[in-house]
Amino acid sequence: MDVIELLLYEHSALRVIRNEWESGYQRVKFERLNDFVINHHAKVEDEYVFPKIKSFNSEDKSLIKEIDRISADHKLIQTLGTNLVNWINVNDVNMIKRRMPLYWKILSEHNIEEERTVFWRWKGGLENVDGIVESIKAFGKEEYIKITGISSLMLEMYLKP
Repeated sequence: MDVIELLLYEHSALRVIRNEWESGYQRVKFERLNDFVINHHAKVEDEYVFPKIKSFNSEDKSLIKEIDRISADHKLIQTLGTNLVNWINVNDVNMIKRRMPLYWKILSEHNIEEERTVFWRWKGGLENVDGIVESIKAFGKEEYIKITGISSLMLEMYLKP
């Protein structure tokens, strides 16, 4: 499994979902989407991808600083997402309208920055595949398929050791 390829696929799926939301279509509930972003996608980056890229580039202090900043964005996205879930639950339409565009803007810019700055530094390797597979299974394969749009066949190809 090429973990970067899978993360890029997830970024593409998030761009499609953002476009759907902006046009008024919501095939995925925001609470579940935010759970996917924080408890699967960002977790895979923080626990598997970023440490490995940092170890491959241990002499590049500016890259390590940039990866740490990008990783810290995950906390910002989590906080804003959690607030949005709370506002959705109490039907605070004003705060939802004010903050939902900000959530999508921050998430989109964050993903683009990862693609531009970090992902191309990946040097491959499959040592952490089990952890990534477990993350997808823990999130739920059916929910993963629903959010990403990946076919079950393609997902099974990724999940094979």
